[in-house]
Amino acid sequence: MGISQGWSRGALANRAGGSQCASGGSCCGSGAGPAGIPGTEGIGDDKPGAFTGWDTPSNYSGAMRVYLGADHAGFELKNRIAEHLTATGHEVVDCGAHTYDALDDYPAFCIDAAKRTVADPGSLGIVLGGSGNGEQIAANKVPGARCALAWSVETAELARQHNNAQLIGIGGRMHTEAQALAIVDAFLATPWSGEERHQRRIDILDEYERTGEAPAVPGA
Repeated sequence: MGISQGWSRGALANRAGGSQCASGGSCCGSGAGPAGIPGTEGIGDDKPGAFTGWDTPSNYSGAMRVYLGADHAGFELKNRIAEHLTATGHEVVDCGAHTYDALDDYPAFCIDAAKRTVADPGSLGIVLGGSGNGEQIAANKVPGARCALAWSVETAELARQHNNAQLIGIGGRMHTEAQALAIVDAFLATPWSGEERHQRRIDILDEYERTGEAPAVPGA
């Protein structure tokens, strides 16, 4: 059974302190975190190292909980992705924007989606904007978040296989709808490889994030 099986959309909305969104998923609440969802205790505590991130085995299967965040440039694609994921059995939590505003700013939506994803082990997140660049940067400001810019099916797969990314950024103005949905499907379907060399590199980054001490440069 996947991480999201057994959670009805209504129950998820109630536990998250949110309501049903126009996108078809549950809305992120106005509080600090999705209260009541296992593994989310302490969300909003901006302490480096507070969360360990993805810990789902490499042989996971089934439906997943997916947090979405987008500004005006990714608004329509976010809603389409939410519909697609809901139709394929996944749990969607929409962290905004909930209405179209051509002057809105991406950081709030992307940081919220990233915080909730990191605090909910086994979930994934997707942040969207015009290019996905700023959205990826915003998500990566969250301690413990690993957000990759996915601009193809292959980069989405590698983000999971090699980087154990919990989130991806997608540019809403860079892809057709079909291309974007293929990227999303590849990201959700691809497991973390768990290879030692990749885990070692992630551990180096985690240590730097936790301590602020840069790794030694080989040969320096």
